[in-house]
Amino acid sequence: MFTPTLLISTLTLLGSTWAAPKSHADHDHVSYSQGGLGKRWYQDSDSETAKLFRRAPANAGTPEWQAQYPAPGTTPPTSSLPQAWLDRLAAVTASPDFPKFGPTQPNNGYPTYANGLKGTDPEVCSFTYECISEEDLTDAPQGVVGLNFDDGPTPFSPDLYDYIEKNNISATHFMIGGNIYYNWQTFQRAVNDGGHIASHTWSHPYMTTLTNEQVVAELGWTSQIIADLNDGRVPAYWRPPFGDTDNRVRMIAQQVFGLKTVPWQIGRDSADWSISDTAPSQNTRESVISTMTGWLTDPAKKGYIDVNEASKADLDVFFAVYPVMIQNNWTVKNVADANDLWEYVNAEDNESPLAGPTGIVQSGSPGNLSTYEPMASGTASGTASQSTGASSTGSSNSTTMSSSAALSSSAASSMAASGSSNSAASATRSASQSPTTSTATQNNATNGGSTVSPTMATGLISVVALAFGLLY
Repeated sequence: MFTPTLLISTLTLLGSTWAAPKSHADHDHVSYSQGGLGKRWYQDSDSETAKLFRRAPANAGTPEWQAQYPAPGTTPPTSSLPQAWLDRLAAVTASPDFPKFGPTQPNNGYPTYANGLKGTDPEVCSFTYECISEEDLTDAPQGVVGLNFDDGPTPFSPDLYDYIEKNNISATHFMIGGNIYYNWQTFQRAVNDGGHIASHTWSHPYMTTLTNEQVVAELGWTSQIIADLNDGRVPAYWRPPFGDTDNRVRMIAQQVFGLKTVPWQIGRDSADWSISDTAPSQNTRESVISTMTGWLTDPAKKGYIDVNEASKADLDVFFAVYPVMIQNNWTVKNVADANDLWEYVNAEDNESPLAGPTGIVQSGSPGNLSTYEPMASGTASGTASQSTGASSTGSSNSTTMSSSAALSSSAASSMAASGSSNSAASATRSASQSPTTSTATQNNATNGGSTVSPTMATGLISVVALAFGLLY
């Protein structure tokens, strides 16, 4: 039987060959021109990144600039994908180690597979069904928080960035490509304040339901717009919306674009996604803050916190729990710094020069895309070892819950057919969190708002305690 293994050939060398990237205090802030691009951007024309991501010729925010990208709020059409992306996809899928299964059926947040496959099968390794790949980024050094935020940039983001700047914090921002399109100046603010930018896809879909080409479209266009607005720096990490990923999607992300999958720690669901100021909800700011405070005051320092920047409730929770981190002597870093990894596939951080022409990912960065190797077999969370770091808990779009949670009779029957061990609450969560961007896109076209729907906006700012795992 096919046993997938995920390529991170240089990742194992990182701890010994590279010192931790510079702290936020050491970062020189970059000044941006009106056009939206920094002054320093040289990428060797022979590099893989230059071949995959051509620099945008127009100034940011202009009609010419907007015309270079697909419409926000929906999966980009596959008919207009750059040929370089398709060529790389063809090379990856031609490998005998590429998973043989195709897209899933959504099934209310619990994707189902054809031909009797289950999400828990090693060749599938669906994170929804609590399967963690050996290459998923879920651990970090003891006592370290890998701070991260999902779903930005949004109209709420500037208040968050003011707080980050005031407290000299460097965090990872898993950003939605469509939101960057509408809020590109806010995006640049995050970079200018020392933020580490990562991908949260173009339109926030259930990724396992997409074809190979659609997966490439969601990830590729997000990487493209991030590179265009951050001096050619290509993101090295991505978080699957709703936690929906499997070995097929992982392999495309890693080996086409150099993206390492960063889910969250199973069993550490902050439930921030359920906070609502306009409708009854099962959690309040106070209850979520209490839950997170419990993790942060645990003497074992085993806790990962995940929040969004999509609503005022998100910010209120983070503003309350950040002082608790400091009071309890957590070391707060962005996701890459917490693991002593490069922040981008072609640059160590926002101030470092772009890497040379030998490959899309240089030695010492998260992966090497010059070869295609099998993906590591998945490990069910029930037997997975989480011994060293802060594990990433559920974010606003988490679809995984503890396998020991009781199931409602209706949810249990539907999950039994697909082999799920997740709780019924998870299915409710993912269904309620599904973004609806058709109206949001229309509104944002005129007011520069976010493509995150009001439902998504109930999510939380992803504060990852990387001492035991990572992000959403």
